[in-house]
Amino acid sequence: MMNPEFWESHYQRFGVTDPSAFARYCVDRWIQKEDVVVEIGCGNGRDGQFIAENCAEYHAIDSSAKAIEQFSLRVAINKNSKNIHLHCSDVINFDFDNIVARPNGKVVFYSRFSLHSVDEDSEKYIFDEFLKKGVNCLFVLEARTIFDPLHGVGTQVGRNAFVTDHYRRFIDPRDYLAFAMEKAEIKYFVLSDGFAMTETENPIVMRAAIANKGIFAA
Repeated sequence: MMNPEFWESHYQRFGVTDPSAFARYCVDRWIQKEDVVVEIGCGNGRDGQFIAENCAEYHAIDSSAKAIEQFSLRVAINKNSKNIHLHCSDVINFDFDNIVARPNGKVVFYSRFSLHSVDEDSEKYIFDEFLKKGVNCLFVLEARTIFDPLHGVGTQVGRNAFVTDHYRRFIDPRDYLAFAMEKAEIKYFVLSDGFAMTETENPIVMRAAIANKGIFAA
């Protein structure tokens, strides 16, 4: 993620530990016990701990040392966390070749509110690695979009990218539709508010499940 100072400070004070509604949805609909899950931008593990309880193997990636530190403390407390692997790394430097599906399972790339925190080069790297996994792979994501009220707020630093106290790159859903139509397959795609509400925000976000072609039933 970009703005390392912001994220170190953010996770110093961030205390939410309950899994998000998106994590619960993915475990209910897309993530199975035999799967290997890699989370891009795991934060303090609020989703990761829950996901790891519902899959065979879980890998967490985050560039914030403070976030990984908090997650590791949670892992140490939980005696049933042997399938959790934490990686403090920029996603563009992470070696996805080590993420391998188990028999009767698939690899799931999981991203909640992280793709809009990285630049387009990092996003391209992530999706290139996703495609390299072949047909036995699924990408599930939730992200801010160009329909977000914060789009346009701050200093523009790129296409749909702005800096306030930190960097946000608002996702144009048409980019993902085009990608999926050309190289993958859309299993689920929704734009809506009500998915990521807080006390002060109710953004319009994109939820999607994108599969490599030819493996998942409709």
